[in-house]
Amino acid sequence: VAINANGAKDLYASFLIDRKRYSEAFPLLQGAKDFYSMMSLAQCYENGWGVKVDIKKAISIMEEAYRLPNKGQWGANSFYTAGLEELVIKGQTDFARHCFKIGAEQGDRECLYIHALSLKDNGLPDEAIKYMMRAADTGYDYAQLEVGKMLKDKKDFTWAIKYLTMATLSERTKYAAVEILSGLYH
Repeated sequence: VAINANGAKDLYASFLIDRKRYSEAFPLLQGAKDFYSMMSLAQCYENGWGVKVDIKKAISIMEEAYRLPNKGQWGANSFYTAGLEELVIKGQTDFARHCFKIGAEQGDRECLYIHALSLKDNGLPDEAIKYMMRAADTGYDYAQLEVGKMLKDKKDFTWAIKYLTMATLSERTKYAAVEILSGLYH
């Protein structure tokens, strides 16, 4: 049966995926050009639904999808969600790190924070500080505290004080920020 109505293939593929009929859904998603269908195709490659697992292909399709102008309700935060799911299920994998990196490049504050921590752990403190400052500048209190510590360690006290002072405005980070600030002034 040929499915020709605009969007009908994509909806039917979604229906098949919901029913775990992956081998039938996968061919319908081949050549997808809209965001939702491309993300479904990426999931097929990521999870081996109707096709052999190919994480690189999944990531490539996701990145292409995120370059589309119309993503509906999807945004940079969905990379945070994808990275977090991977982190919880499989641990700190290349796929999780890549999701956080792409989300960070798109400005998601949680992705900026996690990507910065990853850069710091991999011995790239200057790059880490750039991403952490971007996260902190969104008002993210944990990033303000962390970049304050990082700048203090680099002996850039003026900027460290700025971010640590910002971190004192949050109930979650104020005590730690005050403790570090008091150490700077002694």
